[in-house]
Amino acid sequence: MSRLESDYYAFMDFGGKHARDALTHYVRFFRAGPVLELGSGSGEFLGLLAEAGLTARGVDIDEGMVLRSRAAGHDVVLADAVEHLEEAEPASLGGVFCAHFLEHLEPADVARTFAAAARALQPGGAFVAAVPNAGSLSVLSYDFWRDPTHVRFYDPALLAFFAGQAGLSVLESGTNPRNDPGPPPPLI
Repeated sequence: MSRLESDYYAFMDFGGKHARDALTHYVRFFRAGPVLELGSGSGEFLGLLAEAGLTARGVDIDEGMVLRSRAAGHDVVLADAVEHLEEAEPASLGGVFCAHFLEHLEPADVARTFAAAARALQPGGAFVAAVPNAGSLSVLSYDFWRDPTHVRFYDPALLAFFAGQAGLSVLESGTNPRNDPGPPPPLI
């Protein structure tokens, strides 16, 4: 367990209204609960799901994030998210969500995540994964590398490969129109 991510987010003043606004894009993909959010952070998406009338819970390995999320009234477990998902009962979840989680994992753990999601989802359930857009110059050249816990980029084609390997079908792929990083910072 760690506090690195929550300490870094506090230092960079991440979260809040911008994060919540960007996450509203993903609520439409979930029709039924319970939804499990991997790397649920301070709970912005869990709050959006609750407002949409969906039962949801989260899991995060960062103690600071779990404390913030619980303080906001969310059901969040302090644990390794991949292991927690692997322990879920088969066909017990209406959805699995992760935003800016997979880039913190090595490829073998991403494959484990997709396989565990496929096993845990009810028929017709949704697995939605949002990752940094390596096609954005700002993200590729600057934003991604500021986070000390990032491991690597995963582009849509690679995520589609992992989905296929796990027996999942990709129904939609693309960018989030509510989360444009803007231009890269000026060069000095």
